[in-house]
Amino acid sequence: MAMNIESRHLNGVVVLVPQIFEDDRGFFMETFRADQFEALHLPTNFLQDNHSRSRKGVLRGLHFQWAPPMGKLMRVTYGEAFLMAVDIRKGSPTLGKWFGISVSAANKKQVWAPAGFARGFCALSDFVDVQYKCTATYNPKTESGIRWNDPDIGIQWPIQQPILSDKDRDAQTLAEWLKSPNSEAFKYAPGAEDVLRPPQNDRTSGLMKVLLIGANGQLGSDLQPVLTGLGFRVEPCTRAELDITNAEQVEEKCASVKPDVVINTAAFHKVEICEKEPATSFAVNAIGPWNLARSCRRHDAVLVHFSTDYVFDGNQSHPYTETDLPHPLNVYGVSKLAGEQIINLSWERHFIVRTCGLYGTAGSRGKGGNFVETMLQQGGQPTPIRVVDDQILTPTFTADLAQAVGALIQTTKYGLYHVSAEGQCSWYEFAAKIFDLAGLSKNLTPVSTLEFASPVRRPAYSVLSKQKLNSLDIEMPSWEDGLRRYLSCRKTKQPLQTT
Repeated sequence: MAMNIESRHLNGVVVLVPQIFEDDRGFFMETFRADQFEALHLPTNFLQDNHSRSRKGVLRGLHFQWAPPMGKLMRVTYGEAFLMAVDIRKGSPTLGKWFGISVSAANKKQVWAPAGFARGFCALSDFVDVQYKCTATYNPKTESGIRWNDPDIGIQWPIQQPILSDKDRDAQTLAEWLKSPNSEAFKYAPGAEDVLRPPQNDRTSGLMKVLLIGANGQLGSDLQPVLTGLGFRVEPCTRAELDITNAEQVEEKCASVKPDVVINTAAFHKVEICEKEPATSFAVNAIGPWNLARSCRRHDAVLVHFSTDYVFDGNQSHPYTETDLPHPLNVYGVSKLAGEQIINLSWERHFIVRTCGLYGTAGSRGKGGNFVETMLQQGGQPTPIRVVDDQILTPTFTADLAQAVGALIQTTKYGLYHVSAEGQCSWYEFAAKIFDLAGLSKNLTPVSTLEFASPVRRPAYSVLSKQKLNSLDIEMPSWEDGLRRYLSCRKTKQPLQTT
């Protein structure tokens, strides 16, 4: 085997040594191979590679990321460093204990430290290059740290006066971290000595399984990679494979998949058609969620359902909270509110997520794209563009919504949440920002809602307050930042970049 385990520490940390092939030309070794890592019960779902260089005496750490939880496989490719891991998992028999080891370009050892460990290193040679593979993408809003010289941990660093960043010098203590509600993200799982522990199923020792309904839609397309990156086992399901308005089909699917979480992104949401086809609107937006709630109750699965800002009438001028009384103006809003209420009455283990102004790279299948793409397409035409400026909302990038939902379902704080980007704008301001960021000069004219003939009343103001979501330390980026990243991903055709 090209990679072997040298030792194990703290019920999770693993030291690896590669098989090295040397001759007079130099050497060759494999630093990662998925099949062998699987055989050693180590992770293979690495999503990001990092490389840092430090001069002698620099100490970096102790760092960790709690949402999405991040494990790291670390090695030194130049010089020598003292690598460190501290157990910060609640309930762990080794909570607060540390393990350190000298790793160098010469000994070629690697150290695996799963999520639930704070990690760091100090540079022992004139310069040190440390490279590490991560099981989650970096999220600056959920990265945190433990103080390098926390007396309750008592690490015996091989240097006395390290060179530190201000952030590392002022980091919290372990005791302070354990008082934070975010510390619930890391709980010790017995039997996880040498394995990355993704979210665990309370009924079995396997990975938590998510039945993702509408997996090929605009939101579903972003949810699937996020959930997979968090360690969930995703069972994607399209509308062609499951009609949620059919109770028998829903029960058969839940019985066969046996999900721990059911995420429903299916909706009938083209508001003009909803007015003409109220029966279909209620079937998909209310009866469908009822079918799902009943099956989730039978199989003890958490239900995640998405609702809308259109449950409000828009008569107020400050962000709506979850406790504000709904008053929908159209059939779509009424049907979505009915879906919320029927879930709330049918099954307590649920997350109802109200959101607003969604756009994603997959596009909305029901609407034939999204607002951003519509604007960009019209931007290539010579005719002027008219956009309403008296409807205020918060456009939300579906990749950001997916990231927040991934963090939310790792809690047990069930209930109703508002999840949308931060800030607010009119549709006209949104269109202007699209053209500005895209570098397009366009004849864009603001108009009032009354100038557009539409049979559907829409709320004039539908900004959602995220105060309840923020209380769980889950934050959303601004709508401008989300749009900037969407356009960047669209232009380069790269994978979605979340914050």
